[in-house]
Amino acid sequence: MTLGAAEILILFFVTLGPLKLVGPFAHATVGADAKTVRQIAVRAFILSTICVVAAGFVGAFVLTQWHVSLPALTFTGGIILFLVALRQLLQQYDPVRPPTAESAALPMATALKLTFPMVLTPYGLAAVIALFAASTDSARVEVVLALLVAVMVLNLIAMLFAHRILNGATVLVLQAVGAVLGVLQVALSVQIMIRALRELGVPEVLVTLGSRGSLVLAEGLLVEPAVGLELQHDLGVRDVVESPRELRVADGVTAAGGQQKVGDAHDLDLGAR
Repeated sequence: MTLGAAEILILFFVTLGPLKLVGPFAHATVGADAKTVRQIAVRAFILSTICVVAAGFVGAFVLTQWHVSLPALTFTGGIILFLVALRQLLQQYDPVRPPTAESAALPMATALKLTFPMVLTPYGLAAVIALFAASTDSARVEVVLALLVAVMVLNLIAMLFAHRILNGATVLVLQAVGAVLGVLQVALSVQIMIRALRELGVPEVLVTLGSRGSLVLAEGLLVEPAVGLELQHDLGVRDVVESPRELRVADGVTAAGGQQKVGDAHDLDLGAR
């Protein structure tokens, strides 16, 4: 499925956007004067924009040279997003550390620390590389580039006004939004991994046997041809469609038993014992 411009913008906003950057930037620039804050913000913006664009083009090229499929890259990004989002959720229960302003004395060093991995997250880079690799024409690449730069500009604005944003009730609002976003990111990472597994051809069919032995498939997914034979042999299924390379919703067979989740022929053997 090809993502539209709005969907790409949301994806970049969630994985590379300013919501996760405001707090760390304000923390890193505590005690710094306005001039130093601007220097750090501008340098972080320039570094992150150059690096993320370069990562998109270079990553897509290397992906092709190494013969890595897009689903494999997507699955990897999903794993990283899951681990990072889960860690962020658990960090809410860690003791609060007092802010320090030591790093703000060196604007370039602070900008580098903010760029990696706060602005350019590993899972965000995976999304960028996947979108560049999947773009088959120059117009599509231009759209991805424009949206990417737009999110980087939002990051710059958030960094410039970070200390003003984190005043009063705004802190509580951002904490609430961050908590909700953290949960959604965990769910998103799981969905990304599930979709990548499907695109990789990993078979998974959830079947439910009714009280009268009527079996209805709840999900239409690609499965191994051997699954049909295993259904017949292990679950006592009769009248399975011939050569079931694809099982669809409401494909009905007759069987006896309970509920069985089918992954492949090996899973069926284990589940039937």
